[in-house]
Amino acid sequence: LWTHFIKQSDPHTLSAQTLLDNEEGVAFGVSDGTVQMYRFSLNGKRVTKQPVSDCALDSISAAVTTASGDIVIAGEHADFLDLIGSMCRISVDGSTYWQTFAEAQAPSTITDIAAIGDDVLGVGFHLAENGNEQALAIRFDPQGQKSWEKSLGAHASERLLALNILSDNRILVLGSIMDPKTLTSRHWIVALSESGEVVESQIGDAQE
Repeated sequence: LWTHFIKQSDPHTLSAQTLLDNEEGVAFGVSDGTVQMYRFSLNGKRVTKQPVSDCALDSISAAVTTASGDIVIAGEHADFLDLIGSMCRISVDGSTYWQTFAEAQAPSTITDIAAIGDDVLGVGFHLAENGNEQALAIRFDPQGQKSWEKSLGAHASERLLALNILSDNRILVLGSIMDPKTLTSRHWIVALSESGEVVESQIGDAQE
């Protein structure tokens, strides 16, 4: 339908996008340590670039539009030698209301986010004390305060990679685990309650 190329001096990769409620969308990338937002009409006739102020993300993995029309972007923030999962809530003009961080343990990564009203849910993984990756799920309220943070699973290594919100506000999460006996990766499907408790969990067999 249409194609738009960004300038060579701009981010080489746009890694997250979300739709607004006015026939527009926004896409995000990072260039020279600055988050860049590209706001575009869905017919492709207008694309504008806007830096996002006061949002310190070194990579971006996901974006979502909240019920009030704000945008939350998630990714990683470089803290000395560690990468820490982080989210920024911004307006459609690129101003940042707040930035918050995963605190389960550094380093950590937020791989995907979703909105329940004006709350935002994030999933990913962090490095546990035993050196293995451990699944991570977090919920933030509209002010950026953490409602809950959960470390899920007890396997050799696990990651949560994507989520969606079901009609009853349960949280459906997809990920992978490493079988400690066979050292093979298996798919992992988890249903969480609104408070982050595991309702159901299913792990694929070694052939899947």
